[in-house]
Amino acid sequence: MPGARIAAVLLPLTLALAGCPSSGPAAQPSPPGAAEPADSPALTVEPAGSVVPLDPDAEGMVFDPVTGLLAVAVRDPDRLVLTDRDGTVVRAVPLPGHARHLQLAAPGGPVLVPAEDADALVEVALPGGETTVTPVGTYPHDAARGAGGQVLVGDEKGGTLSVVDGGRVRQPDTVAVDPGSGRVYVGSRATGELQLIDPR
Repeated sequence: MPGARIAAVLLPLTLALAGCPSSGPAAQPSPPGAAEPADSPALTVEPAGSVVPLDPDAEGMVFDPVTGLLAVAVRDPDRLVLTDRDGTVVRAVPLPGHARHLQLAAPGGPVLVPAEDADALVEVALPGGETTVTPVGTYPHDAARGAGGQVLVGDEKGGTLSVVDGGRVRQPDTVAVDPGSGRVYVGSRATGELQLIDPR
């Protein structure tokens, strides 16, 4: 029957069209950016305590209980400002790039300063401000001292972990995590070493 033949031809054609996307492959959503703190609301009352003016774009800061110094990373120009407990600037240490996160390697210093746009880790001694600069991966964002004395630097834009030991970078070749304990094992083919990092 002619009508049945037409229906038989149209059915496969309809199924074929239904299987074709109407407009190219769907765009993949871009990954979300890193979380950043919200802007603080405007002050409505005078804050308690003392307010010490600092340069604009003051970001990372860390307090050392041994020397009583507060280290603050500021920009334009990039430097580490050391203040005493009263907020008086004791020293300004020039930096090769800007920093957002600061950590103490240990009480008494040094201050670990990832200079992001200089691709370097700067270790600033306390209280004198002497510096040691070590080139690391691309755009170092944060750093911490491990139990073995090495400084671990997270390279934000390089997607790497730089292991700084004695002023030298020992870039890891392999990284493994023990899901039970959370320990991180970092292997270096160049040095033939296996380093254990305990996050606790």
